Amino acid sequence: MGEMVMMNVQCPGDKPSIEVVAKKLNVTVSAIDTKFGIILVDVKRHIYTVRVDKEQLPKDQQQSEGVSGPYSDPKIAPFGTPDAKDE
Repeated sequence: MGEMVMMNVQCPGDKPSIEVVAKKLNVTVSAIDTKFGIILVDVKRHIYTVRVDKEQLPKDQQQSEGVSGPYSDPKIAPFGTPDAKDE
């Protein structure tokens, strides 16, 4: 996979499958990071986040209703110097 971005998908009802999310994003299942999974980020509005290969997102195509993004996917790493007790 290339550069990854975050996409939000609104799916009322039960947690959607990877196939449902891929269809809403108009990408293949292989474009979605299945190790990251489908993460619920807004319980009331049924919004889920997935990581998607940026190169596989459709170009010049209007997004489906209930889809937002892409958002950056910054690397999360420790900040500052490690404490001696952590070594």
